[in-house]
Amino acid sequence: MAKHTVSVMVSSYNQPRALRLVMAGFAAQDELPFEVVIADDGSDADTLGLVEEFRTTAPFEVRLVTQRHEGYRLQQILNKAVLESRGTQLIFCNGDCVPFRNLVAIHKAHYRPGTFCTAGRLRLTIEESRRLTSEGVSAGVHEDLLTLKRRWWLSMAHCKNVARRLMGRQDQPSIRGCHFSIDRRPLLDVNGFDESYEGCGKEDCDLRNRLQNAGFAGISLWHRAFVCHLDHQLDPRSKDRSILRRKADRVLYAGSWGRIKTLRGLDLHMRGAAAHLEEASGPTDQGARPA
Repeated sequence: MAKHTVSVMVSSYNQPRALRLVMAGFAAQDELPFEVVIADDGSDADTLGLVEEFRTTAPFEVRLVTQRHEGYRLQQILNKAVLESRGTQLIFCNGDCVPFRNLVAIHKAHYRPGTFCTAGRLRLTIEESRRLTSEGVSAGVHEDLLTLKRRWWLSMAHCKNVARRLMGRQDQPSIRGCHFSIDRRPLLDVNGFDESYEGCGKEDCDLRNRLQNAGFAGISLWHRAFVCHLDHQLDPRSKDRSILRRKADRVLYAGSWGRIKTLRGLDLHMRGAAAHLEEASGPTDQGARPA
């Protein structure tokens, strides 16, 4: 089996204020090293300039994968970034989700071949979001926002994940695309994210369904691994109101209960993939592990 390495996949679109906080969170991680691959859906120069700054200051390798902005194409840029990454474990995080300092260590500790981990988020108010600074994030100030009420809610979400799995519910554990991790091989086996989705939402649940259809088990870390989800008003240009979920996407998602591979996924970009793809993947045990 290939050595266990980590790639952090940060998706971004015109989120310079948020992205600076997110990168400060990863720079302050308890466990290094890992690589960060920024999957950018065609941001303006201010975001791209920020990435160049990170490349010279971050305590890890920072790489950029970008594309021309032609509407909401998150799934496409994530697939491209996956093919450029090197890790055996991929941790996905949105560019407006600030990680707790132990996030990478927790995901690494729960890594098992043939599994994926779903995890929690604290939804911040705009006031809480605006108070955060890079210096504060480096010092862990954002972790103080995990109030007893929020901790209780996240613990209950975890308990529901476990209980519903025991009841045979296929739509568990609950997954949010802004924060989850996965062994590389299962993601390749189901052909990555489905690029047929045109709107925002359900592409993450679609991936979970296909992974479980293929026999790969989901592990709930909702009670252990956290990010602070910044309010979207912090970077208002990052959201395009034309990307709301569409009827065709709902129909597409309904079919995910019986699918394993998508016909529009990683293979669309294989010809341009880096030569290290198979070397990074390595042979793994594809059997599912219990949550």
